Amino acid sequence: MSVSSFWALLLAGILALWSTTASARVPTPRTSRKPRLPPSVEVYKGQIRVRVQPFAAAPIRGYITKAGRFPVHAVRSPGAGCKHPWYKLGPEAWACSGWLLPRQSKPTALRRLETTWRPGPFFGVRTGRYKRLAFYRSLPALARGRSLRLRGTIGFEAHSRILLRRRTYLVSGGGGLVDASLVKMYRRTSLVGIALRRARDLPLAIAIRSAPLFKIVGGRLQPTGARVARYAARAVKRTRQVGGQAVVVLTGGAVVRRLDVALAIRPPAPPSGIGPRQQWVDVDLAERIVLAMRGNKPVRVMLTSLGINTPAGVFRVERKLVYKDMHQRYGADPFYLEAIPYVVFFKGDFGFHGAYWHDGFGSRLSHGCPNLSMADARFVFDWLGPRLPAGFFSVRPTKLQKGGVVRVRGRYALRAWEPRPKKKTQKKKRPSRRR
Repeated sequence: MSVSSFWALLLAGILALWSTTASARVPTPRTSRKPRLPPSVEVYKGQIRVRVQPFAAAPIRGYITKAGRFPVHAVRSPGAGCKHPWYKLGPEAWACSGWLLPRQSKPTALRRLETTWRPGPFFGVRTGRYKRLAFYRSLPALARGRSLRLRGTIGFEAHSRILLRRRTYLVSGGGGLVDASLVKMYRRTSLVGIALRRARDLPLAIAIRSAPLFKIVGGRLQPTGARVARYAARAVKRTRQVGGQAVVVLTGGAVVRRLDVALAIRPPAPPSGIGPRQQWVDVDLAERIVLAMRGNKPVRVMLTSLGINTPAGVFRVERKLVYKDMHQRYGADPFYLEAIPYVVFFKGDFGFHGAYWHDGFGSRLSHGCPNLSMADARFVFDWLGPRLPAGFFSVRPTKLQKGGVVRVRGRYALRAWEPRPKKKTQKKKRPSRRR
């Protein structure tokens, strides 16, 4: 047998073997198995994004976290931008994540995070212009000596204490560490909003600071020796001018200077589209007053701290969070604040929230957001829609649940005793000596 015939026979045998094996392996069409519907799912760790529809480009509904076992109403196969199954947790609520684990157990009662979370204790410090506070993001960062050099207003929620290298460190909710000797605990304010039984309870005068009382004698103000405590509210009889000075006459005849109080009066007619039982909020920039409204009736009066750049207009709630970290490390007035409670955004980064780092409500101690006491911030959080579903950490409005209406009116103006912001002065250019 010649060499050429040998190779020809070998090639014919290989082709015959390949044809038999290829015919034996007939391709069968793939059938995608639909995932089984589990009774419940549970968040393993972190926060999981929830969308309105089961695809990754759908609008965000909110975020869920560890709060129990969520009921599952439907399930979709992996796809649409996620490699894990899509679980329907409720109306307009689809979640897909590797940290969302299916369970064969029945759903449990979900925790309401805005109720179970107890804010505080809060620690922090206000540094000077040239001072810095060492803030370590983690324990390994502390071991390596790598820290953030923070300045301005600093605050965080302390969860625990540890002793390391003969020093006591406070551990924040985010895992950061701070030397306990360099910070102090912020005291909670005594300010609480005033519930109104009827609309004629207005107007009310709320003392922004401890204010002296006067009486009018011969067209002049004469001190009585008594004072109105800070944040105390008094019924108002009328306002008038005495000796070229604006004063407020209280029920009972006592008189207080207008610049010492914030005046809560009945607001103008509600914006168009507000129903007779609809809950919304009215903000008076001039008086630093927040009114919780039901239709055209005021329900609660709250004192707030505003900024010069607080926007005016009619808005709707854009998102709500149980708490949020906010920081602005650079600029003229920097801050680093963790776990700001009960945040309700209504225009971009502007929103209501609780303020634990100051007790200056009624004055300018804000970067633009309406600052409220803890109790009032929680009230506004519950008052304005959309309602935070059980097990959710944050929520956004949808077609079924619209955001609450917020009206901001008036013009912000500093009072006579409030410090004016420093104006930026441009340095004069020295004349050049070159000729």
